[in-house]
Amino acid sequence: MGAGRPIAERSLPELLDTWGQWNLTSTLADATAGRQPAGDPGHAAVLASWLDRQPRVDPLDALAANHRLARLLTGWQWQAIHAARTQGAGWEQIGAALDTGGEQARAGYQASIEDAERYTPDFFTATDSATYRAVLDDPTPLADRGPGTAEGRCRR
Repeated sequence: MGAGRPIAERSLPELLDTWGQWNLTSTLADATAGRQPAGDPGHAAVLASWLDRQPRVDPLDALAANHRLARLLTGWQWQAIHAARTQGAGWEQIGAALDTGGEQARAGYQASIEDAERYTPDFFTATDSATYRAVLDDPTPLADRGPGTAEGRCRR
């Protein structure tokens, strides 16, 4: 499960396993406790026996794994947005999938591109920028905008 290794060094499956194992044992513990007062000692014993066989995950470790997973998935989200736009999805459809509005989805996607341009220029090339901006209907890379213009300022 990656226990003992820093969260940042764990693979995606290890992070999912850490979170899943904590979630399972937490649910079992809650269910076991809930059966005791309800006068259902047989079910409580079965749940307790199953719970005893499960590896324990520290809640702080689970929280750190959850946080890392959320950050990774959020970081990858813009790639799925690009694919959806490439396949013809509109911003309102994308916003609905993200449980937000179309303009907010577009602004988040644009901010992700600008972050990639700003913070990872060695990995996110001008060609990458143009490819991902093409679905924005705004092909001007951040680097080509003047710092004094509204377009050149950070929107986050």
